[in-house]
Amino acid sequence: MKTLRPRRPCSIAGFTLVELLVVIGIIALLIAILMPALNSARRQARTLQCASNIRQICLAIFNYAAMNRGNFPPNSTALNQFWYSSDKLGAYLPTGNTEVRGPAVTCPDDADGARSYAMNIWTSCSTTDLSKSDLMTGTLWKPKYGYSSKIILIAEKWATALKTGKPGWTASATLGQLGATPGHRFGGGGGITFGTMRYGVLNCELPYQRHRKPTGPGVGLQAKGAVQIGYVDGHVALKTDQDLVDGSGVSTLDSMWSPDDPKYNH
Repeated sequence: MKTLRPRRPCSIAGFTLVELLVVIGIIALLIAILMPALNSARRQARTLQCASNIRQICLAIFNYAAMNRGNFPPNSTALNQFWYSSDKLGAYLPTGNTEVRGPAVTCPDDADGARSYAMNIWTSCSTTDLSKSDLMTGTLWKPKYGYSSKIILIAEKWATALKTGKPGWTASATLGQLGATPGHRFGGGGGITFGTMRYGVLNCELPYQRHRKPTGPGVGLQAKGAVQIGYVDGHVALKTDQDLVDGSGVSTLDSMWSPDDPKYNH
């Protein structure tokens, strides 16, 4: 009889420390290469979502106008009537008890925001908020004036209002009232100056910071970067500060607040 010898256990080859370090280094290198592309894709997705939000708001305003003899919503502090009121666009956009707010009207890049957009006050069908001095710098837009592909309807705005009992910061109803010239309203020539509880002093109602490229130009709250704008003809476009105002602080008239912009553009 043959004597059975016990078999030696199979030796299992493992990674050496050097091999393990090489693998970790390769993984780290791949992450370093892919992360910028991934972050860029995420930024692009947020920018597209913001544009989609504005497009839906513009569509809701057009639906409102179709039911109200072609008039856009009013914006009046005295009458407490605004485009986002439940009895205005509440039939077309998600709304709470009194006003439209939430993801459908919030830019994904507006941290802690509950409503990130405002209506150009010069496209209101009526308003009590424009003073006599304001009316010396613009005219309420009507279809007879044209410029529908240039007149701003809805744009991003700094969300600076915080209501008691309601989560999230909201933009006030309108923009475009402050500033003596179109260029000032876009942040050119020093822009305008107003204080906020959330950000401190700002010099432009448009939050260029939200869609600013990581490499600049512009830092902090400077009026440098890009914002989403919806126009009276329904199209939405991402505009940089250089698209809107030239180096001397004068509006390029690429986008307009009022039919009178060419008259007061200096």
